[in-house]
Amino acid sequence: MAKGELERGKERGRLEQGPAGEGTERWIVDGLEDSPRGRLARVELPSGRTRTLPVGELPEGVREGDWLEVCEGPDGLWIRRLVQETEQARAQAQAELDRLNSEPEGPQQEVTL
Repeated sequence: MAKGELERGKERGRLEQGPAGEGTERWIVDGLEDSPRGRLARVELPSGRTRTLPVGELPEGVREGDWLEVCEGPDGLWIRRLVQETEQARAQAQAELDRLNSEPEGPQQEVTL
């Protein structure tokens, strides 16, 4: 990714100060897939757009639904998994699904993640 190409939208994440004093963003891993070019990750950017990256450019053990902190610095992108934020987002999504599935006039079949 070229310097200056980092998305600067603020809809889902906010710019913060990263480890090198640069602005950071939060990305969400939307999906992981195999391709002829190898394993790829589709990430959702703060603007709502998606970008596809090789899984090898992301932290080890990354999974679908993970939140990532991304900082652009002089040596390229610095990316780390946000474990606590990911767990909170998953818990909120599960609570919403549980609520929907328990409603008497809810979906005709169970909704799952």
